[in-house]
Amino acid sequence: MLNQLRESNLNKNAIATYLSDHRGGAAAAVRIVERLLAQTENASFKHCLERLLEQIKNDIEVLERIAKLFPTHTSWFKRFLGWFAGSLSGVKFHKSIAGRFGEFEAIEFISLGILGKRALWRLLKELQFEELKTLVVDLDCLIESAQAQFDEVEAWRLTLGETAMRNNSERS
Repeated sequence: MLNQLRESNLNKNAIATYLSDHRGGAAAAVRIVERLLAQTENASFKHCLERLLEQIKNDIEVLERIAKLFPTHTSWFKRFLGWFAGSLSGVKFHKSIAGRFGEFEAIEFISLGILGKRALWRLLKELQFEELKTLVVDLDCLIESAQAQFDEVEAWRLTLGETAMRNNSERS
């Protein structure tokens, strides 16, 4: 009965928009991680980024499966804004332009996105709508995965941040 009441009160347009926004953020994260991969020389960091990129792509697939439950029309303008923001971030975070500080800001941006993704999975778990159960999505596993991603990225964020804040020989 409680689940039926919860489901009858779902604002499916709001959920569709929320999922669409997260897909856009994940797509931007893919571009940023790919740029970081192309410019980093640290083998350990590169390995972390390769794993992270694979995980983000897997999460996008899950988001797309869930989003199919809430079909909506995304305007061309909103898609353009997402693409444009991702393109601008590539300039802002590019190592040759922003130095170590740009690399630090890029990984900080990614870490904030991971926290947002974890919050998304938590909200979907809280909503407990019936359609999600048909997809066999393990939200607890996704929440744990996002936390593990954040923990690893946070360690790199602190390392890169310390380097960026202490190193005055490169652009900042």
